Amino acid sequence: MLHLPRASPTSFGTSADTGPPPHPTVTVDGPGEIAVGQEFDVTVRLASDIGISRLRGQVRFDSAALQLLSATAGDVVPASAGSPTVDAKSGGAQMDVVASDDPIQGEGSLMLLHFKALAARPASSIAAQISAMAPSGAAMANAASQPLAVAIKP
Repeated sequence: MLHLPRASPTSFGTSADTGPPPHPTVTVDGPGEIAVGQEFDVTVRLASDIGISRLRGQVRFDSAALQLLSATAGDVVPASAGSPTVDAKSGGAQMDVVASDDPIQGEGSLMLLHFKALAARPASSIAAQISAMAPSGAAMANAASQPLAVAIKP
């Protein structure tokens, strides 16, 4: 009979863990409430303890309520990736990062977005997702954020 050691409860993703999660996660941080005409910043954050050599980050938002004024790569993007640009499209933005020599790993900002509120809304959502490839070339699971709901007051 084979006896395996029992895992302790703290070994499975409890608050006792201090490092980033084992698979990439993405979150969106920003204000909960703004006024029409106001400019504000939103940060798309990435956490991964697996090296990511290729990544596509995408952000979706209501272009009738929000205008994307600027978007830049965040601090988790290594210098070896150059200066990846964030392509703004109606209702979204996309950034492709290739970091083969120095994979993306750890926690930090992936994209820094600067918006202007155009129209009043009880809740306007801003959501992000990433698609990542490991240094080996293997596809990694996509990760999507919980949407950030921003109330836009008249």
